[in-house]
Parts: sequence; C-alpha cells; structure tokens
Amino acid sequence: MGDPRIVAISQARMTSTRLPGKVLLPAAGKPLLAHHLERLARTPGLDAVVLATTANAADDPLAACAEQLGVAVFRGDEQDVLGRFAGAAAMAGADLVVRVTADCPLIDPALVGRLIAAFGDGGSDAAPDYLSIDSTLYPRGLDAEIFPRALLEEADSRAVDPAEREHVTPYIYNRPDRFRVAPALAPETPVEPPGQRWCVDEPADYDLVRRLIEALVPVNPEFGWQDCCRILRDHPDWVDINRSVRQKTLHWQSRKARTGTDPVAGRRAAVQVPDKEKKIMDRKEFLLALDEMLELDPGTLTGDETLETLDNWDSLAVISFIALVDEKTGVVVEGEKLAKAKTVADLMVLAGVPVAA
Repeated sequence: MGDPRIVAISQARMTSTRLPGKVLLPAAGKPLLAHHLERLARTPGLDAVVLATTANAADDPLAACAEQLGVAVFRGDEQDVLGRFAGAAAMAGADLVVRVTADCPLIDPALVGRLIAAFGDGGSDAAPDYLSIDSTLYPRGLDAEIFPRALLEEADSRAVDPAEREHVTPYIYNRPDRFRVAPALAPETPVEPPGQRWCVDEPADYDLVRRLIEALVPVNPEFGWQDCCRILRDHPDWVDINRSVRQKTLHWQSRKARTGTDPVAGRRAAVQVPDKEKKIMDRKEFLLALDEMLELDPGTLTGDETLETLDNWDSLAVISFIALVDEKTGVVVEGEKLAKAKTVADLMVLAGVPVAA
C-alpha cells in the first residue's frame, strides 16, 4: 500500500458576518487569500490544496483568485460546511485531510508540516484519528487539524447538529470514546509575546495582520510564525491593536443558535477601520484610475456605465478594485456590497467618491 494522499482544504466565503470580503483585503500587493494559499502550498508532506467555497455568485472572486494560483476549487452549500469539506475531499481523492480556514493568512507551512509528521509518527497501530494544533498555546491564526477522509465522510453522513455541520470536526473530537483524539500539538518553547491573535475577523485584526505581512514580505517572503513574534517584540505597541477582539467560539455559536442572542455582542467594542490615512479622490481622478485598472484609454469611463458592459470587469477586476481603493483612499471595500454593485456609479459610492460631476 502506498503513502496516503494528504490534501489541505481551506474554507472561505465573502459573506463573513463581522468583516465581509475579508479574505480579499490587500496586503503587500496581493489579497490575503493569495498569501494564505501560497503559504499553505509550501507545506512539506502535502500533496494538494483545495479551496472550498460556496456556489454563490458573490464567491466567484474567491474561486478566480485560487484558480489563478493553480489551486483547485470545490463549490457547495454555504451553510453546510461539513458537506462542502466532504465534497472537496472526494474531488481531490484525499486519504488524509488537513483542515484550515482562509481567514488565517499567516498560516505557517512548517508548523502544518509538523502536524502532518506528528500524525503519521504513531504507526498504523497507534495512529490517532484526529490531531490539531493547540490554538490556546500558539497564536490564533495558525490553526490546523488533520484526520482521515473516512471519518469526514462518516461525519457528513451522520451529523445532524447544526454546529457539527457548520464547524466540520466537532463530530470527531467530541467523541473521544469512539475516536482516538490525540493531545493537541503544543509549541516546543513558550510563545513570546503570548496571547496573540492573527486570524482576521474584524478590522483591527486586518490592521495587525497587514502590518506584519508588509513588514516581513519585502525582506523574507517565506517568513515563519516566529518571525511574526520577533516583529511584535520589536513593535510592542502592535500587540494592543486587536486586543479588544474576542474569538468567536463554538460555544458562543451554539448559544446563539439556541437563543438567538450573541453572548459577546455586548462586550465587543466597536473597532475602527484600520488606521491608514484616509484620502478623498475626486470623480475625475477615480475614473482615470479605473480606466487604467481596466486597461482602457484615459477618459473612456464617464460614470454612467453599467458593469456588465465593461469587457474587463470580471472576478479578477473585483480583486484589483478592492486593492485600488485601499491604496488610493484607505477605504476597505466590503466584498458583500461590491458583489451587489451594478454600475460605475455604485463603485464610486463604495470608494467614497462624489458621484455628481
């Protein structure tokens, strides 16, 4: 029998509840999703990477971004994330599945490789059914889990609890009497500074992660998580940027599903858009920048056009538009709102540009 085929599956969608379109926000000249997928693809021991997104039109830009990087895409039901993972694993012919989420652009290939190696170290007789990175000891945003595809298919066929279908793996790790759940993989030395959060759920998270990426990529594009820690020790004020953001947990999700209330909503501080200096573009400047982005002659766009009449307005242009607006104005365009834009005038509104001539 040959070596098992190990496939990493990352989930992503544009309609995040706290920061829509977050995985397409730019950092160091490319979307966070591109950073995430490129880093994940460098993982030792991994045979393939798949992006599992939804069948919604709003997620077309995510599929386009992945495909441009040569990453396979599986599209399924938005709410049934477990079913999406099972479909992605079957499509990729996985024997073992590494589960990650695309809101972790700082995912560390070496650490995920260590997870894969540790999972296989037990031998056939003592091999665990489930192993994860200890997110209570590592910074949040390095999270990964590994398990056999057979267990994923069992979970998909038997799980009925909405939380089990949304969060994919509770069916496995909440049944230690049935499955061999190994102790989570811990750091070899204590993390300093401790208590860090590098996943992107709110604007403050994006601010911190963007700073880390833009500080590290120019000098070391293949930086690791320890390099992020070093930067934070050099910039201790950055540690406080997203300290007020609370991690959304399965417990909170389950209570919200049962009661219709979010137990942390009252404690979650309103977080401001990242602290890039805001700049106002006038109508003419905006249209000229959009002409250039769409490879049109200067002065082509008047502001009255519908997007469907623009040959170059496609899913990749959507990514470029988000980056353009961020660079020129400091405004973070919400992906959900951008997906609803129908005209060039709608784009102006999203960019904070005066529509009237």
